[in-house]
Amino acid sequence: MLADEILAAANSPVDLAYHGAISVLGRAISQAKRFDLSPGVIFTANTVTQSSLSAQIRALPLCRLPFEFVWIEWPGSDSSYASYQENIDTMIAPPPQRVGVLINTDPSRQVGSMTFAWSHRQHGLNACPIGCFFDWRKESEEVGDVSRDLFRASGGSENELRHSILEQNKALPQNKKTSDAEQLEDRSRFGFHVSPAFDRWAQATVQQQGSLPGPGTQLWTNWMGDIKGEPGKVRSILMLMNSRNLIEQRDVPAPERLNKQRLKSGRPPLKDYTVIRIKLSHALQQRVGLAGQRDSSRLHAVRGHFKARNGKLFWWSDHVRGDASRGLAEGSYKISN
Repeated sequence: MLADEILAAANSPVDLAYHGAISVLGRAISQAKRFDLSPGVIFTANTVTQSSLSAQIRALPLCRLPFEFVWIEWPGSDSSYASYQENIDTMIAPPPQRVGVLINTDPSRQVGSMTFAWSHRQHGLNACPIGCFFDWRKESEEVGDVSRDLFRASGGSENELRHSILEQNKALPQNKKTSDAEQLEDRSRFGFHVSPAFDRWAQATVQQQGSLPGPGTQLWTNWMGDIKGEPGKVRSILMLMNSRNLIEQRDVPAPERLNKQRLKSGRPPLKDYTVIRIKLSHALQQRVGLAGQRDSSRLHAVRGHFKARNGKLFWWSDHVRGDASRGLAEGSYKISN
């Protein structure tokens, strides 16, 4: 488990290079409720991320983190990291073996920060000094963001800032049928600053170099590349964890005998964690398997989408619906098992 790697890395070379940030992460993880996601959860989270942005914005206020301190990790060798393999000869680092995020929220469990870490077989443990701050409440305020702050400080107008954000969002498929106002609202929910775990590193860097690497510097660009897409994925994971029809959990206690051996050898004990898996609801089984019930329509693909019922959130995965004997309604949706 990545969490156990982080706990064992206190006072390691990477911890010393970051002025104790790994130790800070480890202490927070010791307080956090730990979740291990199966590959199916990540696959479905990628689908959620690409679903209608309007639907995500409507669903988000119904979501809460289960605890104020949460550690979530998952295998790094899932399809969302396939782009690493496309440039295997030129890439700086291979796909991560494990990816994790520490989430710390206020009592609402909708406002907080994320700090990302990962491990490679060849390159070992690493973490990102940039933290993602978020506000997922219905009536959210704009989250502080280094890039936005610098843009405004340079004299850029609010209209220019809005135009810049919308231009960045154009390539995202889920934004094609989303209003400008919704896209701007969604971006205002995310902000990027130095992670709280890296406070001592930030202070030391300012003392040594006069300032922190910021937007436009190579280090900042590299760091943003490290966590590109991850905050949105975590948000999708949260939505799935709040979907009543989709998630099943299994608590896994730490092995007592192994922990006794670890303590004798001076190694930190392993911690309990919860395994999160995707389950197929009875209603979804009917929708996928009994296409003949909707014999008035042709066979067609239905994109995954959220539904809110009585203040509770449900997720319907991509599936095929309709009667094949009446023909096929072709579209651009891809249905995957």
